[in-house]
Parts: sequence; structure tokens; C-alpha cells
Amino acid sequence: MKGMELMKNKNKLFLFLLSAALAFILTGFSDQTKVYAKTYYVSPNGFDCDWSQSTNDTGSIDKPLKTLKNAINHYMKPGDTLIVRGGTYRERIDIYGNGSSTSWYTIKNYPNEVVTLYGDGDDTEKANGLVFHNSSYWIVSGLNITNYTGSGIWLNGEGGDNINHIILKNLNIYGINGPKTGNNGTEGIFADGHVSYCTIQNSKIHDISLPANRTDRDHGIYIGYGVSHLIIDGNEIYNNIGAGIQFYGEPNGGSYCTISNNKIYNNHGYGVTIFTNAVHNVIYRNSFYGNVIYDLRIHDSSNNNVIKNNVFGSINSDHNVDMENNSDDNIFSNNCYSKSNISVIYAHNKSMDFSVWQKNYSQDLGGNKLTTASRTNEVINAQNEEISKQLGFNVFNQTNNFISPSKVWNIILSSPVDKYSVNNNNVWVQDALGNLFSTSVKLSSDGKTIVVSPNTNYNSNTVYCLYINNLKSTNGQTLSPIKMSFLTY
Repeated sequence: MKGMELMKNKNKLFLFLLSAALAFILTGFSDQTKVYAKTYYVSPNGFDCDWSQSTNDTGSIDKPLKTLKNAINHYMKPGDTLIVRGGTYRERIDIYGNGSSTSWYTIKNYPNEVVTLYGDGDDTEKANGLVFHNSSYWIVSGLNITNYTGSGIWLNGEGGDNINHIILKNLNIYGINGPKTGNNGTEGIFADGHVSYCTIQNSKIHDISLPANRTDRDHGIYIGYGVSHLIIDGNEIYNNIGAGIQFYGEPNGGSYCTISNNKIYNNHGYGVTIFTNAVHNVIYRNSFYGNVIYDLRIHDSSNNNVIKNNVFGSINSDHNVDMENNSDDNIFSNNCYSKSNISVIYAHNKSMDFSVWQKNYSQDLGGNKLTTASRTNEVINAQNEEISKQLGFNVFNQTNNFISPSKVWNIILSSPVDKYSVNNNNVWVQDALGNLFSTSVKLSSDGKTIVVSPNTNYNSNTVYCLYINNLKSTNGQTLSPIKMSFLTY
């Protein structure tokens, strides 16, 4: 596939996309493009002195702080990086702070060291690991999070707080075990309220709330009311007691979100549930298998969602797809379904085989049904191989991923671009099936703006992905591979 070779050099280019008159930074580059102010270290063997007693070397690699909480709340400023040395940290951390598109906060593990945030496991207390309040422009990477009883990470946009541009990547969240009774749910990652333009990428979220055995309340990722424009890409979400991913909440359970390139399997309830007026979400190129009840469940007036190029491979589930309560107006295309019987789809208040769904309701005309476990495994393996190819590309989350079919992207960099690297081998667009879409790519006269124009209009209601790879500046710096998903209306 064109341009898929991964670059070793880190980019130092500063990148913007223009949507109408609005310019914004590609957040997928944030860990390379931000302005670094200072780097702090924490270690289980460190020392938390009072801020008033700190010296210039407090928090250095030779004089680390002891707790993440102290470093985050008393030392870090926009643009700072916190590097966490290996070990176990028994902390609950509340995060407040707004960075900017050029000054991201970063929390990450020291290279090749295992960092674990560990809760006390007390099921009488609603304890969370990391909680974001009124925060923006944070990156959290390379942590294990376990033994909390509420959420491993909570993006808390309740009560007027705004949470945006949070990147959660390369995490391992597991063993979040909530109370066995009560109304509160438990999840690996929870987002609700005014939460937007956040990304969950290349993480493992698994074994959530198995002892409680509550398939209706406890999930891998829970997207609550009011959330929009999230990207959930390249994750493994498995062996959770409820759904791998749940969208739910009044007045709407999440909109304009993208779920792509994930392996969602062996969940005791469902793969993905889309509930309560959740609209304009995109679910594409995911592998579903081993989920007990349904791979995909859409309920409660959740319509205008686009579901493409997925493998619904849970051959022993009740149905692959279940749509109820006025949720039949969604777009399915080029998906694979796996059933040895006729219980493939539940829609329009009836159970039906895939052929009936195609013929009578004109749904998923490009899709097909798999009838044996061996063939299903072959297709799942092929899908997983394609997903693995996507993991080398950083995801960036744009301010508008629901665009006109005639959209022209203007990509502005802070440094002049080598004109010979601006071509269709290095900048290209594919649909959800991996087919190249014909575009014109050119460098503007300012030497910094790349213009990507469709040679014909994009198809309506179609998922595309813009890739950039092996792009160079005039001084020889190379941009790390990135990708941006978008949906046409």
C-alpha cells in the first residue's frame, strides 16, 4: 500500500488544518510539536518537598518527586512533561489545567519501565484513578491502571466543566472492579458531559468488573451524555463484563465519534452499544468476535450512524446486530456477519437472516455472511492484519470530521516543505475499504501549505481517511506518519 512505510525520525514540524476560517493543530503530532517548558520526574524512591522549599533541581532525574499528584498539581505548567519512573503508585489524581495547541501537558512512563497506578480496591468507595476536570491539551501515555472501583480514567465534563483535546494512548487499564451492588457503574475509561475532541488510542482495556457480573452497568469504555467528536482507534477491548464500548446518556449518548481499527472481543455482554439518541457516529474497520450477546446493539432513537467494513464475527452470539426502539435508520455497508443459523440481524421488530435484510430493506448491499467458524477465523485474521498496519500512524482529532463531499483540506506547516516530498505517494486519501481516492496534492506558493483536493466529489455518507507519511521539511526533518478520519454528509 502506498506510503505505509514507517518513518524513524520524529517530526518537528508544526502542523495546522484549515476548516473554513478555523485553523487548528493536528493533535496527533502533539507530543512532537509542542513547546517544551520543563521536564519533571517522579519515582517511588523520590521525595515530595513543599513547593516553597523546592530548588532548581527539584523534580529532576537525580532528585525526583515521589507522587504524580504533587508533580501535577504543584509543579507542572502548560508545555511541561512528567516522566514517571517504574514502580507502583497508590494514588487517586485529580487533574485541572488548560494547555494550548502549542503547549501540551504530557505524562508518560520512563522508556522501557513499567508504571502502575494502583487503587485501594475498597468497594465501599467510588474511587477513580485519573480524573480530568475543566482541562485541555493533555497527553497520558504508557501507564498501567488497575484496582480502582470507579473508573480507571474519568473525563469529567459534568457541572459546566469543559474537557477537550485529551490524548490517552498506550495504556493498559484492567481489573477495575466496582461494588457488586448499587447504581454506580464501573468502567476502564468514562467520559461524560462537555467532553470533545479527545482520543483513545493503541490501548488495552480489559477485565473490567468481572466479580460484579453486571452486564448492564460495567463496561470497558463508557461514553455518556453530551460527549462528541471522540476518536477510539487501534485499541484492544476485551473480556469486560458488559460492553466493550457503551454510548448512553440523556439527552444523547455521544455524537460525531469515530470507532475504528479496534479489536473488540470476548466481552460478556456486547461489543459496542449505541443508545439514547446517539447520532452521526462512525464505526469502521473493527474486528468483533467472541462477544456473548451481540456484537453491535443500537437502541433508543439512535440513527444516522455509519457502520462500514467491520467483521461481526461472534458466530455463537444471539445476533450479530440488534436494533430496537426506533433505531432502524442507520447505514451499513461492506460488513461481514458470522452465523451458522438465520439469527444475524434483529431489526424492524423481527429477527432475520442477512439475505432478508439485504433484499427487503436494501441494507449492506456490499456485505456478506460467513457460515462457518473456520471461514470466520480466516476473515478475522485478515481484518486484524489490516488493523495492525494502521497502528503505525498517529491519529489526530480535527475540529470537524463531518464534512462536505467537495471539501478541500489546507494543511499549513510552520516550516517550509520540501516540494519533492509533496506528492500522492506521501499524501493520500483512502475509503474505509482501503481503496485509494483520486486527489490532487500540491504545495502552495508560500512553501508551507499543502492543498489536498478531491478530483471528483467524495461520495456522500462515506468514511475516508487522509494519510500523511514521509513528508519532509527543506532542512530534512521528517514528519511522523499520521492519519485523519472524516465522514461526508
